[in-house]
Amino acid sequence: MRAVSLRLSGMVSLSEGCFGCGNCVVTCRRGVLSVVNGNVEMTDFRLCELCKDCVNPCPTRVIESLLGQCNRMRYALVRARRR
Repeated sequence: MRAVSLRLSGMVSLSEGCFGCGNCVVTCRRGVLSVVNGNVEMTDFRLCELCKDCVNPCPTRVIESLLGQCNRMRYALVRARRR
C-alpha cells in the first residue's frame, strides 16, 4: 500500500515509492503533476483527466495509486453534490 495524502486545496501527493524521476510530469497533458522533494504531487486532482498517460513512463508504477486516490475523490465530490 502506498502512502497518499490529500490536502484541502485539492493537492494529492505520494510519500512512498516515488524516487522523483519526473517521467510522469513530462507526459502529463494538463501539467498538474510536479516533483517536490523527490515525490510526485498533483496540484489539483479536479484538473486531472485520468488519461493515464503518466502510468507507463513511471518505472515503479507508483503513480497508479495517486490516480486511484484522484478517482475516489472525484467520485466523493459527485456524491456530495447530489445530496
